[in-house]
Amino acid sequence: MGSTESGTFRMPRADARPWLASLSGDRSRPVGGAGPDGVAEREEGLALGIDKPPGSLHADVVNVDIRWEGQDTAVVTFKTLDF
Repeated sequence: MGSTESGTFRMPRADARPWLASLSGDRSRPVGGAGPDGVAEREEGLALGIDKPPGSLHADVVNVDIRWEGQDTAVVTFKTLDF
């Protein structure tokens, strides 16, 4: 059985999509409605699933969900899964 980590933080809404699209890793596991960069746009926010993220993060999968909180703020929630 693997482990999971999760967290939440806020960021400016205007920066959310460029930041999410800049995350590196394999986007072979598409999130429903995802565009060519793997980012799914929804009325309530954005989502991205990454397989095998590079670097020092020891995870097999990272799921990032962004929900709009008003016109200027986005709430980012992430969960890592290590199998």
